[in-house]
Amino acid sequence: MRKKEERNSLKKLSRLEILELFLKQSEELAQVKEELKIAKEELAERRIAISESGSIAEAALKLSGIFEVAQKAANEYLDNVKTQKSTDTHGSTVLQEAAEEYVEGTVLKNQ
Repeated sequence: MRKKEERNSLKKLSRLEILELFLKQSEELAQVKEELKIAKEELAERRIAISESGSIAEAALKLSGIFEVAQKAANEYLDNVKTQKSTDTHGSTVLQEAAEEYVEGTVLKNQ
């Protein structure tokens, strides 16, 4: 029923009024197309951002694994140094004494 009323009202319009309606609709259509273009660009940017955040999260997980391995290696190294130090305390004492004698001898020569 409504469409019939619209057709009748359109028939009553002059050519100028119909052209003005077409012009108004074409302007609205152009505006809607521009808004759609902007929305599509924003959507593409968001998809890229989401994709990159996934890549960043994956990289962080991989780095986390690398850091865990590095931490284990560092802990093993420290344990080995502590073990070597405790088994070689006599040797390090001898080296320390020799270094002190060298420093004292150098200082006495310079005076």
